[in-house]
Amino acid sequence: FLFFLLQQNRIISCSDGSATSAGGSYGFVISTLSGTRLVKGRGPAPGAYPNSFRSEAYGVLATIRWFHHAFYELGRNHTRQVTHYLDNQSVITRIEKARQANRSIPNATLLPEYDVINAIVNCLEELPDKIVYKWIRGLQDETTSYH
Repeated sequence: FLFFLLQQNRIISCSDGSATSAGGSYGFVISTLSGTRLVKGRGPAPGAYPNSFRSEAYGVLATIRWFHHAFYELGRNHTRQVTHYLDNQSVITRIEKARQANRSIPNATLLPEYDVINAIVNCLEELPDKIVYKWIRGLQDETTSYH
């Protein structure tokens, strides 16, 4: 059944992260566009300095790693586009900038959370699928004007 659903071209995913002084965590959901939940996951976002950015990025990484593992284990014969939703525009921007870099910049390794962003980019390069990131309004945005 899961194999059949993954063969569909209408797959979406969403992830979120949270951090306190005690540590960070993330969660993700992958579903069909019609709302059939295929998988959900959650876990810790390890790091010396827990923060929301790192936790959000770990949510993206976990989702991408799941796609990578599932699609290579199940095998596929065509490419699809997956839309991944998250409520952190900074994570989206960092992923897109890292993917567009046409050469290695040594100082980039000094950026906060470089390890997680780099792992995301490396995994994306191995996927035949195109992952499109979309920002969605999150709980923290309720006090900010939508416009």
